[in-house]
Amino acid sequence: MKPTVGIIGVGQMGGAIAKGLIKKEPPAFSKLYLADEKSEQLKPFSDKAEIVSNKELIEKAEVIILAVKPFLVEKLLEEFSTYLSEKILVSVAAGITLEKISKLVPQDCEVVRVMPNTPALISQGFTAITPSKADKLLAEIFTPLGEVVFLDEKYFDQITALSGSGPAYIYLVAEALIDGAVRLGLPRDIARKASVQTIIGAAMMLKESGAHPGELRDAVVTPGGTTAAGLYALEKQGLRGMFADCLEMAFERAKNLT
Repeated sequence: MKPTVGIIGVGQMGGAIAKGLIKKEPPAFSKLYLADEKSEQLKPFSDKAEIVSNKELIEKAEVIILAVKPFLVEKLLEEFSTYLSEKILVSVAAGITLEKISKLVPQDCEVVRVMPNTPALISQGFTAITPSKADKLLAEIFTPLGEVVFLDEKYFDQITALSGSGPAYIYLVAEALIDGAVRLGLPRDIARKASVQTIIGAAMMLKESGAHPGELRDAVVTPGGTTAAGLYALEKQGLRGMFADCLEMAFERAKNLT
């Protein structure tokens, strides 16, 4: 029998999860409950889910997805802990460990951490899930959002820095490519289309071919050609080091969120 599912916090990430659940056919739930302090966040789902309070949701749902800001997690769990017996509690909050959450809930509450990213909004996300007794169920819930992997919690700060924050890095690269092309005289609409499709195409080549990125890069480079000149400029500016520093800073921040 399919479980009842509830999502507390229907902002960008919680909303993406809700959309993925609603989109999937057949649905992975018998009933979907949603709760959020901001009523406007709930309006798009009013005819597809039951809108309830936090307390009602925790009482009624068998799988509870906490998609709130990290600083709100402890307060919510302390307030509603008594209703979490025999539930599956799924935390989307970065930096809040299983150990910390487990201390705030009954012993028979199954606690799981997940780290999705925003491309889940268009079913192209990447979601890491800590292993649990509910693996099969959680895979069914999160697969509509994109690719799912089960990952030991000790890697969660790293995956937060990479895939959780990663879309923002790619958007910055896209913006830089577009602005650089405009500077060369290309119309902005063409620069945007070309940059976006180039990123999509390169990403699909990486995914579908399974080849090492360096191998695919070398296939584009002609000795003494335009690509070699452009890559030289990037290497000269220390692009690899900048990305390494970027990930390290995000990783350190993830470790110190609480």
